Amino acid sequence: MSFPVIVIKGKAAEKLVDALDRGIGGIYRPIGTMLNAAAERQARKIKAKTNIEIKEMRERAKHRLDFQEVCRQENIESIVSKTANMLSDNVDDKDIEQDWLTQFFAIAQDVSDDGMQTLWAKILSGEIAKPGSYAKRTIDFLRTLEKTEAEGFSMLCSFAFTWEDGWPFLFENNVTRERTYPLAWMEHFASIGLLAPAESIHQTPNLIGRKIKYFEKGYLICSSITQLVESTSISLAESPMGFDGNNYYTPQICGARNFSAIGKQLAAIAGGLPKPEYVDDLVKAMSAEWYLSLKEL
Repeated sequence: MSFPVIVIKGKAAEKLVDALDRGIGGIYRPIGTMLNAAAERQARKIKAKTNIEIKEMRERAKHRLDFQEVCRQENIESIVSKTANMLSDNVDDKDIEQDWLTQFFAIAQDVSDDGMQTLWAKILSGEIAKPGSYAKRTIDFLRTLEKTEAEGFSMLCSFAFTWEDGWPFLFENNVTRERTYPLAWMEHFASIGLLAPAESIHQTPNLIGRKIKYFEKGYLICSSITQLVESTSISLAESPMGFDGNNYYTPQICGARNFSAIGKQLAAIAGGLPKPEYVDDLVKAMSAEWYLSLKEL
């Protein structure tokens, strides 16, 4: 007796043989043997094919990992080379924390863009010079920073002043907004955590006498009017203008946008360039809007 070759394996084959055995008798039990044998042959073929496929997959994975690690090594060596060119002999004796180094290289190894590598090299050289200059959260933030954002932040830093304590800020007025509005960088960087979420409000009398810096130049905030007489008859809320009806001075509200802690650390290496024409326009606007001026020190 010959039987058609049916290839079924596993529980399906067992249940078919059991059904034949119980339904039409043991005479058909050889079918079970044939089915099992066929299933085993097929299983061996599948297993052999699977082993070949797995071996090939492992080889592809190894090739991918080798390629990835070579690229990562090239990235690290490029960043280290750039860092070496930035270092000076003026470095702190304190060691860099091991966790900081581990996190730095774990992220920096995947940075391939030349401009972004330069930014990472500045981070490393700054940390070597003075450990603790850059927090691990700053490194983690930098991991997701796009190149266009880095370029935009560099542009934004060209308009940044610093308070007496070295904290960077932006004057919130039309002169600054006109230069940052086309790409809405001020709002964008506030939303991702490089700037404070809202401007800080200062009454002009509280700003007079304060010293600020714009890159290497120092300035003293002064009143731009010759007669400074505070009005007591009109409140700030009632008098949006600089003078009341008697030509007395009424304090104005001046807005400034501080950088965040991460923004402060990155501003130091962002590569912003001074724009003297911006300061000239800013001084004119400050005088018109807030009756303030900047005296160069």
